Amino acid sequence: MLLKKLQKKGFTLIELLVVIAIMGVLVVLGIGGYNSYRQSAMLSLSIDDFGSQIKEMQEKTFLGDLGRGGDLEDRAVAKCYGVLYREDLGFFSVEMDYVSLRKWDPVIRDFKVNGCDEVNLVETKMFGDDKFKVLSVTGERSGELKEFMIYFEPPGGVRKYDQVLADEKLEVIFYYGDSFSDNFSKSFYLN
Repeated sequence: MLLKKLQKKGFTLIELLVVIAIMGVLVVLGIGGYNSYRQSAMLSLSIDDFGSQIKEMQEKTFLGDLGRGGDLEDRAVAKCYGVLYREDLGFFSVEMDYVSLRKWDPVIRDFKVNGCDEVNLVETKMFGDDKFKVLSVTGERSGELKEFMIYFEPPGGVRKYDQVLADEKLEVIFYYGDSFSDNFSKSFYLN
């Protein structure tokens, strides 16, 4: 009878410490995996957002800015929308007035439309997340680019280029994080 009372009914301190150590290792591995997943997801989300913003700019040029509100007369003003890239500052969305004044050009002996007015250019930084960065922008014919602008001109949202060869395919390599890593970088193609 006395022997039955002395039998242990629980875990020893060593067993508890082993379980806690195993749980600690699993938590450390889980946090590392979660951070990698999060960086990869944020990179994909940011690139998708970049592509959507460019498509929205083209549609706003073609259809007009219907979300602007105000008087119908204000919304009817034609605008040019586009993307400006500067190597040291990154990407900006741009908005310019469209001047449809036709002037006679004696050199080409035809009328010429002024087009987008780059003098009144309004720039807005595209990405609020400082960890989303551009590694490089490379044109298939013009090589690495330090600065360029692609914009859409009314009517019809026709794509125009500044400092890029017409219809050139551009590769933009984005990365997410404090430093470049192949694991957290992706290419986006502008064409």
